[in-house]
Amino acid sequence: MAIFYKGQRLSVQDSRCTVRYIGEVKNTKGSWLGVEWDDVTKGKHAGEHDGKGLSTSSTAASFIRPTRPFEQRRNFLEALKARYASDLIDSFQTSEDSNDAGIAGIAPRQSSARLPNEKLISISGKVVEEVGFDKIRKQLSTFGELKIVLLDKLCLGGVQAEPFPFATSAATLDDAPSERMQAWIHSVQTLGRVCPKIVELDLGRNLLERWADVVGICKVLRELRVLKLNFNRFNDFSVPRFPDLDLSDPFVDVEELYLDDTLLEWDQMNHLISTFPSLKRLSLSSNTLLTTPSPLVCQTITTLNLSHNHISSLQSLQALSGTLSLKSLSLRSNMITSIANDLSSSLSFLNIQHLDLSSNLLASIASISHIQPHFPRLESLLTSHNPFTKFLKDPKETHLLTIARIETLTSLNYSTITPEERQNADIYYLTTIAKQLAIVPEHAEANIVKSEHPRYPRLCKLYYTPTIARSDSHAITDMNTIQEQMKPDNLNIYERTPAARLITFDVYLPARTASHSHKSGGAIAECRTLRLPRHITSYRLKAFVGDAFGLPPTKLKLIWETGEWDPIAKGFGRQKFALSSPDTVTGTKSSENGQTKSSKEILHEEEDDEKWGPPESDSDEEVSQESTDGARLKKKEVLTGVSKGDDAEERDPLRWARREIELLNGTREVGFWIEGRGAKIRVELG
Repeated sequence: MAIFYKGQRLSVQDSRCTVRYIGEVKNTKGSWLGVEWDDVTKGKHAGEHDGKGLSTSSTAASFIRPTRPFEQRRNFLEALKARYASDLIDSFQTSEDSNDAGIAGIAPRQSSARLPNEKLISISGKVVEEVGFDKIRKQLSTFGELKIVLLDKLCLGGVQAEPFPFATSAATLDDAPSERMQAWIHSVQTLGRVCPKIVELDLGRNLLERWADVVGICKVLRELRVLKLNFNRFNDFSVPRFPDLDLSDPFVDVEELYLDDTLLEWDQMNHLISTFPSLKRLSLSSNTLLTTPSPLVCQTITTLNLSHNHISSLQSLQALSGTLSLKSLSLRSNMITSIANDLSSSLSFLNIQHLDLSSNLLASIASISHIQPHFPRLESLLTSHNPFTKFLKDPKETHLLTIARIETLTSLNYSTITPEERQNADIYYLTTIAKQLAIVPEHAEANIVKSEHPRYPRLCKLYYTPTIARSDSHAITDMNTIQEQMKPDNLNIYERTPAARLITFDVYLPARTASHSHKSGGAIAECRTLRLPRHITSYRLKAFVGDAFGLPPTKLKLIWETGEWDPIAKGFGRQKFALSSPDTVTGTKSSENGQTKSSKEILHEEEDDEKWGPPESDSDEEVSQESTDGARLKKKEVLTGVSKGDDAEERDPLRWARREIELLNGTREVGFWIEGRGAKIRVELG
C-alpha cells in the first residue's frame, strides 16, 4: 500500500502536485489527498479545509483519492536513459566493473538492425532507409560525452526514485539504515562516472523534494556551470553527513542558478544561494515575492531576475542596493506603479547598467525621470507594455521623451541610441517642458522642474534656454487649478491620456437644413456635442451624427467650419466689388473724395494692380511697425482694417472668405483634417 505524507510530490497524467492535506473531507466518505497543483489553472479552488486554505491561489488546489493511479518515479540514471537512450537500451545496469565507452553495463547498438518495436517508415509502398542514424544513436547513448542534459518533466525523484531514506516526513538522512545509505552513496558515485562532462543540467518540473538529492547529483559533476531547478517544491533542506562521501562545496563552480516558481521564501533562497560561491546569474522569477528583506549573501551575482513577482516599488528592493556586483536587474511583469522622487539617498544601485521595467503598471512618463538618481550608471532600459506607453499618440514621441529623461542611456527597448537621436530627443524634450511651464506662474516653475524634469537645468546648459511664453492676463495662481490645467484634456503636450485622442465635435443643424432645404445658413435649429476618437473615418462620423439628429447618414454632408479666413485671389475681389456694387448699374464707382469713376477707369486700376503685383493690403505677413508715439501695430491689422478687438464677422467679405472643408466620404481618419481637439461641424442634406 502506498504511503503518503505532507509535502510529497506526485504526478497525475503529466501534471505535478504537492500533497498538503491527508484525511477526511466533510460530507464525504473515505480518505482524501488535498493537493496543490504546480499549474494553478488545473485546480478548482483554494482547497480550504477547517478554515485553512491549502494554496495561496484560488484555483490551484483539488481533493483527489489516494487510490488514484500516479505516475512512477524515476531515479537520475533512469531519467537519463528515458530521455537519451530509450529506444536503444533493453536493460539498465549500473555495474561498477564495466569498461564500456558509454554508461556502465550498457552496450550501444553496433548494427543497423531494427529493434522489434520499431516501425517501418514507407513512402509510396517503398521502405525508407535510414542513413546515418546509427551514428546519432550511438553518440546519444554514449552518456560520457553529454554536456547539456535536459531531464525536465520526467518524474525525477532524486538520486534514487523514492525520497531518501524512505517515504516518511519525520526521518532524516542521518537516521537512515546503513543499507539504504550505502545504496544512495553508490548511486551518487555511479552517476559521476556515467556522465562526468555535464556542463548544463535542467532538473525542472520534476518531483524533487529534498535538497540533499541536488547536492549529491551536483557534487560529482565537476564541470557543472548551469543548474536549473524550476517548478520543483523542496520541503527538506538538510544535507547528509557521510563518512564515506564528502558532500561539502557541491556548487563550487556553478555560475548560473534558476529557482523560478519554486515558491520559496526569500530567506530560504538566500540560504541556498550561500552555497554557490561563484554564482553570477540568479533567476528567482514567479515566486510571489513582495520584497527582499535581507541583502544577497552572495556578492558575486551580476545578473538578477525578479520578474513575474509581486514587487510594487523600488523601496521593496532596498536591501539589494548594497550588492555592488549587480549589473543587470529584471523587474519585468511586476506591480510597480510609479517611481517616487523622494526616496532616501541610500537607495542607489551604483553599478547596474541594464534595467527591465517592461510590463509593469507605470502610468506616467514622469516616473522615468526618477530612475536616473537611483541608477546612475544605467545604459540599457526596457519599458515596453507599460500604461504610459499607450497614452501618447505617437510611439516615437514616447521613445524620444524616455531617452531625454535619462542622460546615460545608450539603448532603449533593444534599440541603440545614436548621437543624432540623443540630440533630437533632448531638444524635443526642452520644447515640451516649455509648453508645460507656460501655463503655470513663474513662482511654481521651480517645483515643477524639480519634481518632474530634473534634467531641465542640464539641458539648458547643453543647448539653449527655451522662451517660456507665459501670459500674465491668464496667469494661474491656485495650484489645484494648475494641476487641472496640466491634465491632457486641457493641455496638448507630451503628457497625454486616452482623453487626448478624442475630438469634441460641436455639430449643428441650420434651420433651413432642418426643414429639409438643400441650402445652408440661417439660424441654428439644433446642436449636439459629440466626443469621438480622432481615428474614426468620415463614414463612422456621419453615422454618429445621423444617429444624434435622427437623419439618414447617407444623405448628410458634413462641413467643417475651421474659423479661419483666406484672402481672395488678387483682382478677383475688386472686380466682384465693382460688379456687385449698386453703382455698377451706371458703370461708375464712388471714390473716397465723393467723385465717381467710370467702369473703364476701374478696369484700368485692375490692370495696374495685376501689373505691379497684389496690393499690400492683401499681404498675410505679420510685420510690426512702430508709430511716433511708440505704439506698435501689426501691419496685418492696419492693412486689412481688422484690429485685434474686431470681431471676425466684421472682415471685408470681398477681401476675405471663411475657410470651410467638407469631410468627404472615405476611409481616411477625421484626424487627417482636424488636428486640434475641437471642431465645429455644419450639417447639410445633400
